Amino acid sequence: MDSRLAKMLSSRPESVTLPTKARALEILQHSSVSVPWGFYVTDIGNMDGLVLLDDRVLVQLIPRSGQLEIHGCCKLRDRAKMGDPFAKLLEWVTQYGWTQIYTTAPDDRTALKRMLTNLGFTEQKERWIYGL
Repeated sequence: MDSRLAKMLSSRPESVTLPTKARALEILQHSSVSVPWGFYVTDIGNMDGLVLLDDRVLVQLIPRSGQLEIHGCCKLRDRAKMGDPFAKLLEWVTQYGWTQIYTTAPDDRTALKRMLTNLGFTEQKERWIYGL
């Protein structure tokens, strides 16, 4: 595991927990997640960098050469409530000196794009970059 990520995870806020494999699979296998994605997850090989926000939003943190790529996932019923947990996540991860924090968003996900804009992300080519 990346040393900066390990340090972050060891000092995470109370609202950020490390999910069990069963909890992560429960979210990933939910029909409101697996059906739109078009695949059904049966196992998770590497749990490094997976966190759970407010026990409902699964987030993968991927360090890449000083940058942090983030991806979130939750059940449909929790999507409207993702903004505040993500704002807290961003407040936490920005303290660790990443050169860039980014994610991606498919063109057809207008609500996701709106949330990213509200959180302070800016679209640049195929990435949504935080804090430009």
